[in-house]
Amino acid sequence: MMNIVCIFFLYIVSNISCTSYIGDLQRSLPVPPKCGLPTSIVKRSVGGGPTSVSHFPWTVFLIYDDLNIENDPEQGFCGGSLINSRYVLTAAHCIDPEPVSVLLGTTDLRNYVRYVDVDKVLANPRYYQLSDTVFDGLYDIGLIQLAVNVEFSNSIYPICLPFQIENYEPPNTNTTFLASGWGTTKYINYKYILTVVKVKLVDFEECFKVFSTQDQTLHSKVFCAGGTIGTDTCFKDSGSPVVREINGTWILEGIVSSGLDKSCGTLNPALYTKVLKYEKWIREQILNDFYFSGKV
Repeated sequence: MMNIVCIFFLYIVSNISCTSYIGDLQRSLPVPPKCGLPTSIVKRSVGGGPTSVSHFPWTVFLIYDDLNIENDPEQGFCGGSLINSRYVLTAAHCIDPEPVSVLLGTTDLRNYVRYVDVDKVLANPRYYQLSDTVFDGLYDIGLIQLAVNVEFSNSIYPICLPFQIENYEPPNTNTTFLASGWGTTKYINYKYILTVVKVKLVDFEECFKVFSTQDQTLHSKVFCAGGTIGTDTCFKDSGSPVVREINGTWILEGIVSSGLDKSCGTLNPALYTKVLKYEKWIREQILNDFYFSGKV
């Protein structure tokens, strides 16, 4: 696949070699240890409580209006993941309407480290919605290009993408993920505070049985997780990261996409966009920016 993409770019820009292309790709999408390393280690069991920004420094919050964020920090309704110094990965349904800015380096929406304007957004062109309230998660992925490059710190750091990990092995049915965001349920209501929750991978066939009753079609580009009372992603968590740790490195496995209905924290699992399945699309968008705008 890498050779095919490289040939495509060589055809467009004749003075770029495949070696240069691959090198530029590595610089534009970081590999460990330049990603996925929290500045402090998560040692405790997590079940829907507040966390430190140094645990999840890649988690960002999207703002949809130029209103004074200090007076109205609840105007946003989605999160995202910083994947390099210029790009945030989120859900496609989170960039319609388009966010105007991104908060980085914070656990409390009233006390943030960076406030960065959005330059442009890119939703996967094959994304569609089943209705206003029910999604099937298909192509629910989007990229946000920031207006400026951000500097990394203890509270701002990119997450690793699975296809950037050497000898990557996909999760199995015993895998537990950590989801971080500003969502609330009737069980969790910290309002302005970043929280983290454990969600366990649900067998695909079991998940299909649940979602097929609602005329939703499941496919290999999503996975299901959750299904435990009081432990779930919810409103304002859309687009937020779902990660797991492999040998000390944190990897973005999923993006919060949708639930069965408007309920959260029930026995029904939720749907998450499977990041690994969108490797080609993510690479193409970022490298197009790298070569033709010089912003990455």
